[in-house]
Amino acid sequence: MSAPDITDSKPEIVAVDSGNSKNCDTAGHVQNLCDAESEGEMEDVKLDERSTTSAADDVSCSSILKETVDDNIENHSEKEVTDAQNEDDKCLKKEQIEQVVQSFEKQINLVKNKAENNTVVIHSVDETPDETFQRLQQGLQDKTLTHKEIVDSIFNVLVGGAFDIESKFIIEDPKNIIRLLHLLDAAPSHLEAEVWSVFIGVVRKSARNMQACSSIGLVLEILDRLSDSDAVVSDLLVQLLGVLTTYSITVKETKRFLRALKAVNKKWRKNSIKLLDVLREMPKRDGADVFFSFPGVHSAGIALPPLIKWPYQNGWSFCTWLKMDPLNSVNFEKERPYIYCFRTTKGLGYNCYIMGNCLVISCIKAVGKETTRCIRFELTPRRWHHVTISHIYSRWSKNEIQCFVDGQMIESFDVPWFVSTTEHFDKCSIGCGPDGEEPFCGQTAALYVFSEAVNAQQANAIFCLGPSYQSRFLHEAETDLSDDYKKFIFDGRLSAAIVIAYSPKNCDGQLCLHSASKTSAPYFVQIPHAIMKQGVEVVKTYSIHNSLHSLGGIQMLLPLFSQLDFPQYEENVRKVDVW
Repeated sequence: MSAPDITDSKPEIVAVDSGNSKNCDTAGHVQNLCDAESEGEMEDVKLDERSTTSAADDVSCSSILKETVDDNIENHSEKEVTDAQNEDDKCLKKEQIEQVVQSFEKQINLVKNKAENNTVVIHSVDETPDETFQRLQQGLQDKTLTHKEIVDSIFNVLVGGAFDIESKFIIEDPKNIIRLLHLLDAAPSHLEAEVWSVFIGVVRKSARNMQACSSIGLVLEILDRLSDSDAVVSDLLVQLLGVLTTYSITVKETKRFLRALKAVNKKWRKNSIKLLDVLREMPKRDGADVFFSFPGVHSAGIALPPLIKWPYQNGWSFCTWLKMDPLNSVNFEKERPYIYCFRTTKGLGYNCYIMGNCLVISCIKAVGKETTRCIRFELTPRRWHHVTISHIYSRWSKNEIQCFVDGQMIESFDVPWFVSTTEHFDKCSIGCGPDGEEPFCGQTAALYVFSEAVNAQQANAIFCLGPSYQSRFLHEAETDLSDDYKKFIFDGRLSAAIVIAYSPKNCDGQLCLHSASKTSAPYFVQIPHAIMKQGVEVVKTYSIHNSLHSLGGIQMLLPLFSQLDFPQYEENVRKVDVW
């Protein structure tokens, strides 16, 4: 008799995702839950049905075979009494049968051990971030958790779910970054390096992550830990500093940064040369210092008050700086986030949204009758672009729409865009659709709507002002542009044509104050101020120029030149470049 071979049976034990946003990934925990003392903990364990079924089938088959063997033994025992002549043969068969039974018992135990050793404990779905980091801290001290388990759990907590660098990477609660720092203070350097290398990639994926780091003062925390880090970790921390300080560096952070560059006993400090590289990269930032941040959730947008009419006789134009910051890099091209939506209750009006990184302009002149045009220019995600859409009206010939991106006309086409209606435009919003659908995720600077068609020279001059300009085109002294540009935008025409002007610098709480109420008075039903809804907020960042200016100007860097001849902390490092 030959026994079925079950030694190759490999039961697969699978952790079941609890679905809670606060759960940590504990897929690597290995515990023996089949002991008698651990029976009470089995309620948190789920095994893969295929694997447990396979193991159960093996055990069941073995049990049946054992019963059959036992019956055969009994039958042979009865025959021993009646047939003494075959005693030797029966003893031999009995020994063989017992060997088969013992072999099956060993294989059954092997299956059980495999199931026990691959069991995964699923932690409570009610585990808070504090409890998670405490558990990770304890597991790090007891060495009961692998580094992969710790890293996975950390980033699952940071993003509030199953972390994925392409589809789930937004840091939900900045306070968890502080908890992360405290955990890494007790971690070995190779684990710390692994966490920071992933964290740098996460921060670079979104300006919202950079803002989360800035809000908890991560620059100061890194500077405090830099001197005690080894070479690998310090390189990663300096790299993270370069990302964060290019985004924003406050006056307090600038003072602390310069202090880290100050020589001690006529000798450069540790990592000073690396920090000089960071200082050199700080001015290389683009975008607005103050901007509207759109989280990309339903109904998140700027709700405009009702307008009596929409300008058309001299045409009209929409103008802003924007940066796409998608929540999901995988499905972003399938989405249709709105830039603006100016409609009546019946749905008539004008829209602009993004599809596949391209701008799409639509005009709804009647219910069910929509004219749509796609601008054949791909906007780059996570990069600031200046967009101007100019509608040219002609009573006797065809109407025209011109689209300018970064000061250059990308496309022009004849479109009968004029919407003839006597209804109020009371479904107007920036950053989402009329009912809050298809929200925009990203940032915008000042938002303008003019009651005339902006021409190519004006569009280029407005672009040259940069995203930090958020005024009303009244005073030439507000900018250092050349006179060739100023004459197109500071002649009074643009200022007098402002219908909508919402600047992030001119906000109070969730209220967007209109910057040009006099010129827009004929268009609004009552007050012209708008409301930021569902997480839309004003974010203020600080450039190194502004922070140095607050400290006293560029002369704050002069003491560094007196240290050029000092020896460096490390021996085998490159020389300092004077810039």
